[in-house]
Amino acid sequence: MALPALAGAQSQPTPSTSATEQPQQLRQSQGADSAQASALGVLSAINTGEINAGRLAVAQASDARTQRYAQHMIDEHTDNNLKLARWEADVMAPPAKAKAAEATRTLAMLRQAKGAAFDGAYLKTMVRDHQAALRALDSSLIPAAHDAAVSDFLKTTRTHVADHLQQAQQLLEQMTGKAAEAQR
Repeated sequence: MALPALAGAQSQPTPSTSATEQPQQLRQSQGADSAQASALGVLSAINTGEINAGRLAVAQASDARTQRYAQHMIDEHTDNNLKLARWEADVMAPPAKAKAAEATRTLAMLRQAKGAAFDGAYLKTMVRDHQAALRALDSSLIPAAHDAAVSDFLKTTRTHVADHLQQAQQLLEQMTGKAAEAQR
């Protein structure tokens, strides 16, 4: 990353900045890098959780629409992780580790469901997870981006996440309606 260049700048004051101000600027830059890397780590954990849940759904879902949605989530979140790899992502930061642990618990819960109950549980999980991802993007991930390219990437990601949420809600509604009609 740019830290070696910053370290060199610290030892050679510029005319507009005193030598005593530079260590503070360096700490602020490192803090911003750390916050951004942590935010990207959270996004990576979100992506990985969605990929793993999608793989389970492709194998375990009873409805072809759920399987197609799950494959779409695998493809989209894999693509997002590949794009994210351009920047440093701190997957060991506490928020990223917490998100990964949450995804592991969700996967364990989903493994217990079978048949149509699995489809419903998976789609409800996708609605919940994408709502949570939107909240995280808006409240902490996008604000943590100090690099314009990262900010743009996260804003584009937000648009995709909102689309995923809408798709999951529509599919869940279709399937719930189908179940209600079958009970009549």
